[in-house]
Amino acid sequence: MIAHKQIRILLPTFLNLFFYRHYLKKCIKNNVSMAERYPTVQRRLNHIIKTYSHIVYFEEGNENRPDTQCVYTPNHTSMLDPVVMVDQAKRPLGFVTKKENYKLPKLIDLGMDFVRNVPLDRDNVRSAIKSFQQVDKILEENPDMDYCIFPEGTRSYPAEFELGEFHHGSFKIATRRNLPIVPVVIYGTERAFDPHFHYHKYPVQIAYLKPIPPEEYEDLSTVEIAEMVKGRIDEKLKEFKAKDKDLIQTLNHYSDKKLAKKLAYPEGEKKRY
Repeated sequence: MIAHKQIRILLPTFLNLFFYRHYLKKCIKNNVSMAERYPTVQRRLNHIIKTYSHIVYFEEGNENRPDTQCVYTPNHTSMLDPVVMVDQAKRPLGFVTKKENYKLPKLIDLGMDFVRNVPLDRDNVRSAIKSFQQVDKILEENPDMDYCIFPEGTRSYPAEFELGEFHHGSFKIATRRNLPIVPVVIYGTERAFDPHFHYHKYPVQIAYLKPIPPEEYEDLSTVEIAEMVKGRIDEKLKEFKAKDKDLIQTLNHYSDKKLAKKLAYPEGEKKRY
């Protein structure tokens, strides 16, 4: 069953896609540049997040975001992570997303096509190569655009959100085009969507770590790159987890007793949001 707080976010998202669907289709059909079409997405998402999600951002490392083309590689805890990445993007941002996401309602498919998302079949090497070739072409045609891929390939589980295996193929987008890799750490998005948590405000911590330029990874295999990126993200993720309770308590003015109750997660629950 969809909870009230999920409806609060999903309903305006679907309504925006519905009312803008003709504009989205027109842009796709006429191959309107990402620089022209992207601000519309960001304005609508920013409005939805500010008005309905009650998310409050705590950002670090904005100076680490390049002004030139790059690949972002965040950890993944919630389906809101891509929304946050788009909302905070400095430049148009596309995603490599698992093909299963294209089984969602057609309006969602339209929205993903609008921002030039590329589906990836993780179980088919030949199909994956075609997906990366498609990303190559899009980046070639849109020099003002970046791409994002979640190296874990899926969301981690609560309550600890331990990092999963980083799939080394995720880094081929960067290595094929000699692009900087920007590791990103996101923490706290899942609570804004999880029906078990009811806060007045949801702190979401985001850190853009120091970019890894091609000259730093050119002699490394993609397996080694994956381990290096995972290590850097894991180190920062531990810092975020340590700050989390204080942020929730300060934002929501909870007593220690109430904070403990608000942080409690149902025993044995393993659902991703």
